[in-house]
Amino acid sequence: MRNLHKVITASAVAALGLALMATSVHVSANDDKSYDANTVTDTDKVEAHDAQGNPQGKATNNDANPADDRAQQEFWINSWDRSSKPIPQTTTDNALHVDSNTKLEKMDNTVPKMNAVWKDYTHDADGNNSYDSTNNVNTPAVNFKTKWMLPRGFNVDKSEHGNYQGMVMANNSIYMVESLGTGANQGAIIRFDMNALKNMGLDKSANQQLLVRAFRHFSTYTKAGQKRTLHFVNYLNKSDAVSAKVNRTKGRVRTQKRHVTNAHKRVRASLRRYRKVARQLRHAKRHARKVALRSRKRVLLRKYRATKKRQGRLIRRYHARIRKINKLLKKQTRQLRKLNKGKQLYRAYYELSKSITATPLINIGHGQTLAYNPKNQHLYLAQDNQLTKVDNNYYNQVTEIDPQTMQPVHQYRFKLMNNNSNMALHTLTFDNDGNAYFGVHAGPKDVKDNVYTLYTGNFSDSNVSFRPVKQMINWPGSYNQYLTYNRTNNRIYMISNDMIISVPADRLRDGNLSNDDVHYLTYNTNREFESLAFDDQGYGYLLTLWKSELLHSNVPMD
Repeated sequence: MRNLHKVITASAVAALGLALMATSVHVSANDDKSYDANTVTDTDKVEAHDAQGNPQGKATNNDANPADDRAQQEFWINSWDRSSKPIPQTTTDNALHVDSNTKLEKMDNTVPKMNAVWKDYTHDADGNNSYDSTNNVNTPAVNFKTKWMLPRGFNVDKSEHGNYQGMVMANNSIYMVESLGTGANQGAIIRFDMNALKNMGLDKSANQQLLVRAFRHFSTYTKAGQKRTLHFVNYLNKSDAVSAKVNRTKGRVRTQKRHVTNAHKRVRASLRRYRKVARQLRHAKRHARKVALRSRKRVLLRKYRATKKRQGRLIRRYHARIRKINKLLKKQTRQLRKLNKGKQLYRAYYELSKSITATPLINIGHGQTLAYNPKNQHLYLAQDNQLTKVDNNYYNQVTEIDPQTMQPVHQYRFKLMNNNSNMALHTLTFDNDGNAYFGVHAGPKDVKDNVYTLYTGNFSDSNVSFRPVKQMINWPGSYNQYLTYNRTNNRIYMISNDMIISVPADRLRDGNLSNDDVHYLTYNTNREFESLAFDDQGYGYLLTLWKSELLHSNVPMD
């Protein structure tokens, strides 16, 4: 996993070697007075994309190393990112178990009226958005407001175009899939440290455009961005060098002050010994004792005076050194202030880069299957490379990922066969007990209405197993965009454009959903709802396109 802050430091050598296209650096447009964050110059232009954000040109897979095992090749795009240790695999020829006696039932609950329209949305690059729900059934209204505007990309690949898909929240972080476009099946998982970004003030309305400006200003895929990156790297090198000198000089001052403190301690210790004998002399009764103490008192007085004189000379010498070093420190501090003048935001963006990490280029499939399993605290991502109907030889592949290292730890390959027909998995989520779920916007052939069918099961090292749940959900929306889970209220959420449906996970698994259990929220944004995630308090974080934006709910979601 790439820490973008480390990439900045490493890019100094790369930039001087004209290899800047392999680096990632992130700073603000406002640091360059001649740069307008809302204006694209010729040197800021990257390859064109169509109206839906897909690149006008086909992404090219790098050739995999035939010597590597298949699991590695089907996860990592570039051979140099692969581990020498094979990824453990579990293969299940048919993971779908359908009881012939089980009949799926369509619920007859109330459904909100909606007209799912998208792609007519016009994005205000400078404004923040606020969306109220237009209809809510069995649940209170929920408003979503802009949290962050998202950039074209995080320097994953030159074909990136702000196409973010799956998203989960865990470990005080947001994990988000950046896709290179439909059909490319390539991208990366981006991790945001929420606490660090909040401490930087990224949640403030004035900073909600910060990610866009920073990553656009220092894009490694434009000539202007490369030039700015060189300037920034040079600034970092000079700033770090001067800062190191300042820190060393401050250390010298601290050393001399420590010497002064120790000298005073020696004088006080000598004085305490003298005063102790003086007190003993005042309370002595026997003549012999008094004589001995008077002699001891005279000796200690001479020692105290000598110590005070000797340490006094040392203290004056230390203070002289401190004054001399402070002059040097003042000079170095002036140099640092001069270097930072007009570049106050550089350091802020440098801190921003330390709060964001990214995987190398990986096979993400369509990108909307990113899931978090609260039981084992791992991420899961399916390489669903085929969005159309699959044949009976097709194996779904899901990769289990360590959320700290972002390295694959296990892979699951399985078919979902029923009535001699295979099914592809395009959504995935887990509940608190580790039960897995996926859903399809379809039902049995004899069901003509718009329904959503959910499946539940589990992943283990030895097997993958799924079964359909008994009740089908009424579906007034359009595409099946995402499936997610709210750990605070134990509910499963189904996401479509301008629509959010939720049901309780335990009653769903048992087939005991009531009409009141099914909650609907609809909106009129004309945007694509890509994914929804929840924090520890149950607040929702909604990822929308186009352009890419993360929104935050005004209340914990029900």
